[in-house]
Amino acid sequence: MAVRLCGGEPATITITNKVSNRITRFMTGACLEDVNHEVYGGIYSQMLYGESFQEPARPPALRQFHVYGGQWLPEGDALAVSAERGAKIVARDVRLGDGRVDVDIRMPRKQDGFAGAIVKVREAAAGADAFIGYEVALNPARQVLRVGRHRHNWEFISDTPCNVTQMVSSHYVPLRLDTAVQCPDHTLDVTAKRSEDGRTMVVSVVNTASRPIETCIQFSDSLPLPATAQITMLTGTLTEINTPDQPRRIAPTQTVQSLSKNDAGTGVVYTFPAHSFTILRVR
Repeated sequence: MAVRLCGGEPATITITNKVSNRITRFMTGACLEDVNHEVYGGIYSQMLYGESFQEPARPPALRQFHVYGGQWLPEGDALAVSAERGAKIVARDVRLGDGRVDVDIRMPRKQDGFAGAIVKVREAAAGADAFIGYEVALNPARQVLRVGRHRHNWEFISDTPCNVTQMVSSHYVPLRLDTAVQCPDHTLDVTAKRSEDGRTMVVSVVNTASRPIETCIQFSDSLPLPATAQITMLTGTLTEINTPDQPRRIAPTQTVQSLSKNDAGTGVVYTFPAHSFTILRVR
């Protein structure tokens, strides 16, 4: 399948029907690297920590944090902890005003539970609700961002859906197709996938431009042109955000649209809105 700009400066996105990889249902952005005995349990042939039988050193104490429950293990620039209700660490002697803190959180399984950051913490102790402060947490099973308040109890404030993750998950198909993109402004980012039987194709397109882009989608390998597409789209200005009062100000829309052919009759035409993430599902 090839996608090219209709009118204006030429832009081409070429998607072949060649399968480049199989995507597991249980992975979104994962890396497995066999470095320093990182893989165990029968995959890595050397089952000992070296011929001298030396074990790794015990993890260093977290001197800059108070630990309240859980086994916290440093892993490079990260901390790992097993699932334990109420486990938390609190930075020692930190005084922060208004500002921004960035935290990357990885949860290995899509389980129903919350993990995240707590801020403005006072009177911390062991236990899930044993502190005064605020909690900002993610739930991988429900795909929501939750904000709440603790005053040695739990006070719910809001849940905000994680829209992009929900969109991708609901349109899962396992086979990724080779894709080449040629666009003068580099404003279209495309991923194409198909089902095992080849009857369903999913095209995900991010338009980072501040203008709509009319696009001609051409299908290779003598595939018939689809007459309709199921379209899921998320769009808005770069300054718009979801808030506790308006948690769905920016939310996906779902439609089924008829697709018109281009003048040559070799493809179908679709316009991707400015600053948008669009998923087209065709059969």
